[in-house]
Amino acid sequence: MIPSQKTSQVITWLRFPLIMAVVMLHTYLIDKPIGGIVYVRSGQFPFFDYLEHIIRVEIANMAVPLFFFISGFLFFCGEAFTRNTFIVKLKKRFHSLLIPYLFWNTCFIVFIASIEMVHPGWLTEKKSLVNMSFSDFLNAYWDLDQGLIPLWFIRDLMILNILSFVLYWIIKKTNFLLLIILGILWIYQIGQWAPGIGVRASFFYSLGAWFSIKQLNFVEVLQKYRIPLLTSSFLLIIIDTYFWSKDLSYTFFFQLSQIIGILGIIVFVDLLLRHQKIHIYTFLTESSFFVFVFHMFIIKLPSIYWVKVLPVNTLTAILMLATIPLLVTISCIVIYNIMSILFPRFTTIIIGRR
Repeated sequence: MIPSQKTSQVITWLRFPLIMAVVMLHTYLIDKPIGGIVYVRSGQFPFFDYLEHIIRVEIANMAVPLFFFISGFLFFCGEAFTRNTFIVKLKKRFHSLLIPYLFWNTCFIVFIASIEMVHPGWLTEKKSLVNMSFSDFLNAYWDLDQGLIPLWFIRDLMILNILSFVLYWIIKKTNFLLLIILGILWIYQIGQWAPGIGVRASFFYSLGAWFSIKQLNFVEVLQKYRIPLLTSSFLLIIIDTYFWSKDLSYTFFFQLSQIIGILGIIVFVDLLLRHQKIHIYTFLTESSFFVFVFHMFIIKLPSIYWVKVLPVNTLTAILMLATIPLLVTISCIVIYNIMSILFPRFTTIIIGRR
């Protein structure tokens, strides 16, 4: 199937804001030690705690599930899904996923080693390349604990793409059954973390794939349920936040809100696009992948040095929650554009374009 214009526009518009949400996810301010001192403790600034929970934990956390949803949908788009189509798609993913995955993870490992040589102990959570065993080095390309951690999304996506022929057959034969099983596992946090097949990746990828395999454009389907989806998303965030504020378990509601929330985001963006309240900016969309892979190289600087130049209070904490992701994202865009001008072919390859 071919995505409709509405669906294509929603996907295109979402790419950059979702990447900004990923940067927000990696902006740790609460209970984050800086030089052995925790400057912003949980409960120290109650209003900031609420705001950080809603924006970063509740909303920004929807970015990765939504990326998996879109990826699953797009993989099965196009001509009929045959063995030849499957092979062609995997060859394309070699360029768009595997090459950037290997390149950027290697760059980050070398980057960490370089930082350790210049400023020993600055990145205490990472092991320098010179201190790695050969097995540690190889493992840095799998569990990514010592590599570029956000690349777990690419790793899991590659695994799911390899398994897509099996997924296609299961969905064709069982329709909703796989989604129901994976959805239950997701809500009760069972089997979330296994690379590729963990439900944090496989459920949302399969959900997007289901729409494509069933020849359904998800925007047209979901817009019929716009009001209940938006209302439910809003209410679930309120419930989550209330339970969190009372120090009660809110896992069930949080997991459910991630499912409803990504669907709510889709219909909300579609609504704004149809009423021309938002627009697609190509230069932002084109830089999205670079922001995704590069932001971890520079985000530590503003995250640790803001406390050296500003007083630590509710206002400055809120300001940094907004400013750090924005500053890091803008820096990545500037670097990307400079590289695109100076090294256009090289830049195209390392961000997965052919």
